[in-house]
Amino acid sequence: MNYALNFLSGFIGAIAGAVVTYFVMRSLQRRAWKREDVKEIFAPLCSEITSVKSKCEELYRIPIEIKEWSRIKKEHLFWLIPKELRWNIEKFYEGDLEEYRRLWDKGIRKIIDMMKEFLTSQEDKRRTGEWNKEIPDKWDSYETDRNNFLDYSSGIAKFILSENLDDGYLNQGFERVKRFLGINFDSIKEFYNYFLNKFKKTEEYKGIHRKKGEILRKIDKLLKDLKRKMDVK
Repeated sequence: MNYALNFLSGFIGAIAGAVVTYFVMRSLQRRAWKREDVKEIFAPLCSEITSVKSKCEELYRIPIEIKEWSRIKKEHLFWLIPKELRWNIEKFYEGDLEEYRRLWDKGIRKIIDMMKEFLTSQEDKRRTGEWNKEIPDKWDSYETDRNNFLDYSSGIAKFILSENLDDGYLNQGFERVKRFLGINFDSIKEFYNYFLNKFKKTEEYKGIHRKKGEILRKIDKLLKDLKRKMDVK
């Protein structure tokens, strides 16, 4: 009888020990998997979205190829992300960022068009004799200077859209542009502000700023959700 009881208690103890061991090992394995998910998915995404946030805050163009998100999809790690979070991340990358790029490009085109219109008005003044007499009206290498101005307008458009004046970069070609256009702006800052103020009145300006605010709010929520997934205990 005692033998049977000893055997039974030993058997039960072994089963209990096995069960405890199983759950401990399973818990450890799950933690290991979660740490691997953090390393391969959530930490890289958090870093990349933080970088996107800084570019968006400065109204810079966000690169079309997003490295970490592309890798996660290519390596089929996408499905390891919880459904709702996965859907929000996908919508952010493939919806919101695409719309931001579209509005950014549209804004740049608008600024360049405004500068081309300004160029046309100056050319009209020259043809009608309304040329600024303080500036020589003989244009050497006209086509070259005209193309230089169009190149310059593409460069300055990025600074106007981001509302970030880089005097050093823009001053390099300003004097030549000033002579070419026959304008009396005293400085690159005055020239820059002239077009910035015109741009602020456009729908393109309003559109990119609305999208910027929307994206920054979504980024804050995504980062909060991702950091929660990185909290492995």
